[in-house]
Order: sequence, then C-alpha cells, then structure tokens
Amino acid sequence: MGVYYHLKNPALSLQRIRRLLNDGGILFIEGGSATDFLAEQLNNLLGLPKSSISTTAKVVDALPLSYFDTEKRIYKDWSNWWFPTTRCLEAMMLDSGFRDVDLELKKNAFYQYSHRRLMGRAQADPAKPDPGEQKYCPD
Repeated sequence: MGVYYHLKNPALSLQRIRRLLNDGGILFIEGGSATDFLAEQLNNLLGLPKSSISTTAKVVDALPLSYFDTEKRIYKDWSNWWFPTTRCLEAMMLDSGFRDVDLELKKNAFYQYSHRRLMGRAQADPAKPDPGEQKYCPD
C-alpha cells in the first residue's frame, strides 16, 4: 500500500515483484495518482472553470502519463517521486508481467489525502514470468 510513488523506478520494482509471485498470484496495489493534480493544473492553464475539473480528470486519467514530482507539489514529502494516471499504472503493470489489471481512482477511507488514490489488483501472468527479459518488438 502506498509504495510505488516513493520509488525512483516503479516499473523495475513491478517487474521484480512479478518475479516473486507464483503464476496466477494476486498483487493488490494502492497509491498516489497524478490525475486530479494534472486536471487542476490544466484547467488553470487553459482558464477553464472549476466545474469542468471532473471532465478534464477523465481525459487525463485515460492517458498513459506519469508526473515526476521533483518539486513536491502533490504531496509535500521528500520521498515522493512518480505519480501515474490510472492508464499509466495499468500499462506499467501489463508490461511488468501482470494481466487482468483492475484499477480505480478512489478517495482513501483511512487518510484525508488531497487527491484520489489508485487502488486495485492484478494477476501474475504465466506468459510473462520474467518481464525484465522481454525484448522490444515493433509492430
């Protein structure tokens, strides 16, 4: 819970976690997201009304983006680095040897974070037991 955004290389960490899981094993994941922050920033830059933030967030969340927060603008902690959108974390998990990825942005019931959090699960894909060994294959 709440770990991947503290890592400088979350994709590599997901690959290593996949190697530790048995085929079909389940990974439960929760952590920070860039979606709400980026939607607020875009609305401000474009001069859009606050009432359109939820629409902007839906568009942003569907893109495979991650925000490298060196200025600590999302959470003010020195140990925070990467904040993905839902689509970005899904893509990283699929590439890192998982399948049946199910993620959702939700308010955290235990803490009063300023933005919604990514929560979900994925299954270790038997077809990708060592995702670090995958080779890039252009279509």
